[in-house]
Amino acid sequence: MHKLVTLFCIAAALTGCNRPDRTIVMRSNANGTDSINSRVTVFGSKSTFACVDSRSGQCHYSVFAHACTEVATCDESPVLELIVAAGQKQSVNSLPTDFQLCVNADAAPKSSQCLHPDAAGQHAVAATR
Repeated sequence: MHKLVTLFCIAAALTGCNRPDRTIVMRSNANGTDSINSRVTVFGSKSTFACVDSRSGQCHYSVFAHACTEVATCDESPVLELIVAAGQKQSVNSLPTDFQLCVNADAAPKSSQCLHPDAAGQHAVAATR
């Protein structure tokens, strides 16, 4: 079985079926209803921002060059702000390798404070694969 899985992976790689380098899923729920549902996939230097659903009809993204570790020092401005309509996708090339992001239904966050949701009063659930 192990050999079969290995052969499948090699065949998939040869045919161009690659897994994303990174996938970021963010969902925010208020009163049992999703207020934002977003998925960002990174393949090499191409990042695709998909606004799955949003209470406002738009996902407002702020992209930061890197994560800040201390809440008190989180004052970095975004390197990119992006608005994507619900149900739509937008691709961007050449973002920093270790970029971090915040997404909101109403307005793009202006500071990297949003990378620490509890400190910023936000309660989004993010999963990175």
